[in-house]
Amino acid sequence: MARWKRGKKLVSGRVADINGKGIFLEINEPIAAGQVMDLIVDLPSGPIEFLGVSRQIAQGRGIGISIFSMDAKDRARWDKLYAATLMASSR
Repeated sequence: MARWKRGKKLVSGRVADINGKGIFLEINEPIAAGQVMDLIVDLPSGPIEFLGVSRQIAQGRGIGISIFSMDAKDRARWDKLYAATLMASSR
């Protein structure tokens, strides 16, 4: 689950995929590519907040978002989750 702080509203979506550089967020909210997004993503170890940039827009499906800025501690937690995801998918 993720939440996008879009102005004064909070838009929720489902994280469909993660990688070391970002996420694909299933959400039906219009946005142009190249826009900065303030995001909160729920990890098993707790939520993290980061700034992302919309990269790939899949109309009606969601948004590919790259990580632009993330706190170092949150980055370590992100990398740990991503490594675990890779290990689980290779089994």
